[in-house]
Amino acid sequence: MKPDRLRRTLLGLRESTIHVGSRAHCQTASTGSVECVRKHFRADRVGRRSFQREVEARRIFAGKPWIAPILQRGDRWLDFPRYADESRLDRLAPTLDRGTRLRIALQAVAAAFDIFYVGYAHKDFHAKNLFWVEDQLVVIDFEEIEQYPKSARPAFPCSFDLVGAGLPDSDFGGNIMCYVADTPSKMALRHVLGIPLEEALEAFKERLKDDLRTTAERRFVRWNGPSTDTGHTAKIECSFELPFFAVPRTEAQHDSTQRLELLKIDGRMLAGRRLLVLGGSPAGTVFSAQQCKPAFSLGVARTTEEVEAASRIAAYCGLHNVHFIQDGVEQLTADKVGGPFDVVFCSVSDADPKATARDARWLSALTRNILYLEAASMGDPQTVQATLRQCGFRSVSYLGSGIEKGQPKSACQPFFVARKS
Repeated sequence: MKPDRLRRTLLGLRESTIHVGSRAHCQTASTGSVECVRKHFRADRVGRRSFQREVEARRIFAGKPWIAPILQRGDRWLDFPRYADESRLDRLAPTLDRGTRLRIALQAVAAAFDIFYVGYAHKDFHAKNLFWVEDQLVVIDFEEIEQYPKSARPAFPCSFDLVGAGLPDSDFGGNIMCYVADTPSKMALRHVLGIPLEEALEAFKERLKDDLRTTAERRFVRWNGPSTDTGHTAKIECSFELPFFAVPRTEAQHDSTQRLELLKIDGRMLAGRRLLVLGGSPAGTVFSAQQCKPAFSLGVARTTEEVEAASRIAAYCGLHNVHFIQDGVEQLTADKVGGPFDVVFCSVSDADPKATARDARWLSALTRNILYLEAASMGDPQTVQATLRQCGFRSVSYLGSGIEKGQPKSACQPFFVARKS
């Protein structure tokens, strides 16, 4: 007698039972005219916890296309859609071409990142818990989902669902199940799909870059109107290099390294300091400044899309000291953002402030020590310098305009460095 059939017989379960696990058993059922899988959980503490985790996962990831929904629920049971056995990855993958398997690997990494981004790991991420249904990956079995300790979540390439790190092993024993797991069952995605993790991650990073390109394009349209150039392709606003992620100069509008050098910014200016970035390209400026090791960085963006794109990259790289918020730059106060900050970068070239003195006052309130200011709309350089001094800055230096090589004349903006000590 096969092991599953023997367990069904010993437990008194019907032939409709399709799986017997250590925390629950599954059997075929129907919700109206829809065939489904009914998952019955044990009545003990382990079963109750598994039930709660399945329900909680649907609350956290509601609306995600990759999560198998709960169709109906009872005291200790849940109904899920029944997907065809042939669509389960361990059975389906050997029949697929490499291009399709790469698309599945990308969706798998993207789903794992969605789970990771809100602070969790699936912890049972393998081919038997993944289905490919109408070009969409579906993830099941959230009994082991676990939250990372606060401020201890690793960078995504080092996370549990990819490499089995960052959390203790399963509460229920057994093998660590992740993308690269090397278990006797060979159910890890690297074996089943034949796509190395590094290749899947590179494809996923391009998706993150696409989000940056989209925000750059929307910002361009907001200030310039739609491009009439049929060959126009949006570039990411600023180059930067982080552990695990980089935007090279060839893919960006601005060279962050050149900008930092010409502003004479180095580790002595930012190391161990609190940094605030307002306006312009907050993501690029915050990320490029990380090479100087600030203690904390806050970027203020104008749209929620910019915040989301930047926050996802910060999470990918494991940057716990980097945060982004959405707000209108002109409405900020020191109390609102936890200021003042040791160092402030501010671009008011697109803020169109009506009063130079007013903006100088709030910048002074936000700045404890050094202000780097791009101030196209605050008046002529002499007026800006005088106003900043009147608002508490002891020294103000004008660095000139268009400090980046190769920038068009229309992109030239006046830059200042103002210090309080």
